[in-house]
Amino acid sequence: MYKCPQCSAENIQKASIIYENGTSDISLTMAGGGISTAGGIIGDGGYASGTSQSKLASKMAPPKEKSMLLILFLL
Repeated sequence: MYKCPQCSAENIQKASIIYENGTSDISLTMAGGGISTAGGIIGDGGYASGTSQSKLASKMAPPKEKSMLLILFLL
């Protein structure tokens, strides 16, 4: 087993593994439809997707790529 050379801790993980384990893709499908006061059916549901991330995973996220537009602007 590997130990941290600075503090001798045995519970260590690579930053990439912490990031991957703490990040999840999520998607939701919502049932739709309701009845308005006039008796008609309204709404048709919907779909949402995104990413859920633990606080530790967000701290371990890889650096974001810089935009070419920003690089050109700085030149």
